[in-house]
Amino acid sequence: MALRDLTMAKDSISEQEIENIVQDYFRYDPDEGVIVLLPPARALSNRALVLGYLAALRGWPFVIEREVSVEATPAQIEAVLGIGGGTLRPILKSLKEAHFVVVKGRNYSLRPSAFHLVANEVKGGSAAVPGNSHAAAAKASRSPSKASARKKSNSRSQGAGTESSSLFAGWLGSGYFAEPRTLSDVHERFHDEGKIVPMSSIPSYLLKAVRKKQLRRKKQKVGSKFVWVYQSIPQ
Repeated sequence: MALRDLTMAKDSISEQEIENIVQDYFRYDPDEGVIVLLPPARALSNRALVLGYLAALRGWPFVIEREVSVEATPAQIEAVLGIGGGTLRPILKSLKEAHFVVVKGRNYSLRPSAFHLVANEVKGGSAAVPGNSHAAAAKASRSPSKASARKKSNSRSQGAGTESSSLFAGWLGSGYFAEPRTLSDVHERFHDEGKIVPMSSIPSYLLKAVRKKQLRRKKQKVGSKFVWVYQSIPQ
């Protein structure tokens, strides 16, 4: 075997490797070009959630033929995952130092060589992960009171989701969708109302309304690209 046989190209990551990581936590929305979080993803630690999302980005070439970025800036990661910058920045720094990610300018992407470690961490395996031994120790020694606090935090998250659903339902009946609205429009509307909702959560609200015949959607050119727009169905 020559040393050149031990190299790892960027395109050497297999579809199965990516699927093993993301299948329980993420889904792809090819029409909107976004990755959607499934409810179990909210049970992941913030670090595992970031790793899982970066792994999911690597899967786009297997999902659609058009070019979609497999990198993301901290602002994009924050918008999708709903992790605040003060929490996200140290996570990204530790992942860079542990050689999980590659940084080009402001864009972060997952290293192909880190995929087996990422799968272990996201799936909650017991093998050692570079730079994360302190996290494993903390998990092993977590007290009942901390577990209780985590349970309360999850309950608050579920409550926040109910509030967001109620807010969205109000817009359906208020005439907000009388004009065509894009995914970005709805995301900004949530922010205008003081609700910080991850971009990846919004397609579920819109698609549910489409299936219930409350909204219709069609492709429309916005700027230089075609995107889905959503509008109320005349009664």
